[in-house]
Amino acid sequence: MTFGNTLYYHVGMVLPCNTLRHLLPVLLMGLISLPAMVGCTSEDTVNPESMLSRATDWQEREEASYSGTLDLDISEIAKITHDLAGEFSFRSDAEQFGVEDYWQTSEEISESMAGDCEDWSIIVYTALSEIGYDQDFLGIVIFTEGNGYHLVPALFPNGRRDISTMMVIHQDGSIYEDISCYETLTYGFDYRDFWTY
Repeated sequence: MTFGNTLYYHVGMVLPCNTLRHLLPVLLMGLISLPAMVGCTSEDTVNPESMLSRATDWQEREEASYSGTLDLDISEIAKITHDLAGEFSFRSDAEQFGVEDYWQTSEEISESMAGDCEDWSIIVYTALSEIGYDQDFLGIVIFTEGNGYHLVPALFPNGRRDISTMMVIHQDGSIYEDISCYETLTYGFDYRDFWTY
């Protein structure tokens, strides 16, 4: 992520939704530039405020669903994510909905069990939340990939959103501590907050 000369950030800083919404005018004025962001496989560009708007909209629709307290059990999570991967079909938003980018709610994904990277991330996040895992240990992270972006469900074993202990859940359901296969980590979010890296 590239920031203009007038604004800086700290690695791992948590930005509550209201703070990020206040940053949107700064984004629009061009003081902060964000990488071009599009769907997982598309090379077309989408403006950053559109992506932030979709994430915010999804947060508002999902917020009431979550309240968990269980400690992380990585072996249980691996079984759940492998089972989900076996049931989930990857399809582009263009193929599924006839639009470039659409973020489904967890209810929509549960019905279709199909979608792209953000839908996979949402269904994993939702499944783990509904089982009772605490929101401090769960999130969705956004990596840039070429001219686009890629969303991945993430686990935070220490309850902090730092890179050093973050684990990611790949599309086959496997859990990895090594995130070097991805390009630049830019953002993270859950149903409550956004944060930057």
